[in-house]
Amino acid sequence: MFAGFRPDPLLPTIIQSLRDPEYRPCYLACLSELCKIQQYERECFGATDFEASRVLHHDRITKCCLVLFNGLGELTGNLDPLSKAAFEMGHNVIVPGLPHHYSGCRKGDITVRDFIRRANEIVELARGLGEELILCGASAGSLMALAGATQSSGTPTRLILVAPATKFRDTPEWQVDIMIKIADTFPDSDEILPGKRAAGGSRKALASMCKLREEVRFLLLNSDLSHIKSLDVLHDPKDQALDPKSPKIAIEWTGLDFAKSYEIEFPLHNKEPVNDWSEEYDLTFTQLIEFFKSIKC
Repeated sequence: MFAGFRPDPLLPTIIQSLRDPEYRPCYLACLSELCKIQQYERECFGATDFEASRVLHHDRITKCCLVLFNGLGELTGNLDPLSKAAFEMGHNVIVPGLPHHYSGCRKGDITVRDFIRRANEIVELARGLGEELILCGASAGSLMALAGATQSSGTPTRLILVAPATKFRDTPEWQVDIMIKIADTFPDSDEILPGKRAAGGSRKALASMCKLREEVRFLLLNSDLSHIKSLDVLHDPKDQALDPKSPKIAIEWTGLDFAKSYEIEFPLHNKEPVNDWSEEYDLTFTQLIEFFKSIKC
């Protein structure tokens, strides 16, 4: 069973309707499904308020609906300053909980299928909350934003990637290939690799991210991205976790010649993850909020 979604025969019907170009997405139906997801996370996976998906809405379809995907090991509550600021700008906002990032789950159980399915279904539902979409992801969340962009055809979409995890620093391609092949064969374990961040440093988690990288790349190569209005990549050249070439790789995957790259300070990859307020988060969010203010839907 996919971690986070309750089985509901109504959801496939809504998803299919959203793919009909002549169908105007039903705001209340999509909002209802998102609220049910929140309830299911709490009841079946023990999600706390800091872990469960967040939906901030204005009781109407807004010009833009913003979907924020946090990074591996981070929680939805970490993005509260950013989601609240975006809401005050007039956007409906969705911050989906990542698969297996709840109190009742183990990160060692993470599978690529879970991540891509979560991205796709959340984006489909987000289309009912906004005339346009802004998909923003940080680190591994950038891969989910890219995956979701392949499902938003027919809806004008803007992509914002923050420190995209398209290539890990000091990880040769031959090692990545091995990780991809064995990603689903690791025993269920949260064993931490030496020198890796506690939240996303297990062998299975790292291998799964390598496989997710390749799956997203395949999706992009086989998708029509003509509905993408803009692609902005924000990165920190001093990032200790990701290769400096990561922003260029993300742009090359999409083939969008109008993509832009910006430098920001992104200290989250240089620190242990936290579940409360911190100077590291405040610094990153201050920069992102200012960037969001410059976006005109």
